[in-house]
Amino acid sequence: MHADPTTLQEAASATEPISELTATVRRVLRRTGLSHLVSRRAWLARRYLTGDGLEIGALNNPVPLPRGARARYVDVASRQDSIRKFSALRPGDVVEVAYLTDGFSLNTVPSDRFDFVIANQLLEHAPNPIGALQQWWRVLRDCGILFCSVPIAGRGVDRGRPVTSYQHMLEDWRMQAAGRRADVKERNSAHYREWVLLCEPNSSGQPPPAGAALKRRVTNLSDRQADIHFHTFTLDSVRELFTRLAGEPLPGLQILQIREAGNEVVAVVKKQRHASEAAAGAASGTRMVAAQPPPPAGGSIDSAP
Repeated sequence: MHADPTTLQEAASATEPISELTATVRRVLRRTGLSHLVSRRAWLARRYLTGDGLEIGALNNPVPLPRGARARYVDVASRQDSIRKFSALRPGDVVEVAYLTDGFSLNTVPSDRFDFVIANQLLEHAPNPIGALQQWWRVLRDCGILFCSVPIAGRGVDRGRPVTSYQHMLEDWRMQAAGRRADVKERNSAHYREWVLLCEPNSSGQPPPAGAALKRRVTNLSDRQADIHFHTFTLDSVRELFTRLAGEPLPGLQILQIREAGNEVVAVVKKQRHASEAAAGAASGTRMVAAQPPPPAGGSIDSAP
């Protein structure tokens, strides 16, 4: 278990499962005055979320939900394990986990079950972002809402990293789908190298390792399949991602909001009615026609309550 951090150095070096890194980052955000993100998420939640939903990786900081909305929680660790792991957390703040499973595969979560899915600052941790989005889409009912956020590259530990292109994420998805494990490992190793060379120095202020030390560090992270930011995003790249995924592989996608909120981009998208039947048709060989989303909203929501 990590000691209670006071700088982003600990956040950057946290390479345990999603719940641990998420808890570390959230404590740092509160200390650095960025907890206002919670209120902005709550404003969007009041506008769009209702019914029975799912939140992935909430730990001790779930999105405040409006009246009429209820959430079950997904994590890789049970509530009891998280309380033991994070002694600095108030046990009463830690959510009860309904689905003990990986948040990118949702293996134990039934399809077409929920009115909304919340996944805040998780997509950047996914080696295969499109694959993760597919699984989040799978568990949504028709007319369900996907509510997710990602940190903005250039404003945190990812400073200096290139923004991940849509084509890169598409190749990640195709490699995984084809079972090209060696190619996937090689590509992830490149992400680990970038993390060691750029992100860890951004946090520590120290120069990165070189030569054999660099190789050992990258190999260690790769062998452990450590949790890092595999991908980076901006407002424009998030817009492009969801616009290009509309139809296939995310049938029925309608963009409701994509906008900056402080140091993150928040996306709210809807799975339009009969999308589940369309997905079944695509799986059986019927070619999908991409939905035409409305122009995404831009700017910030600094004026939101």
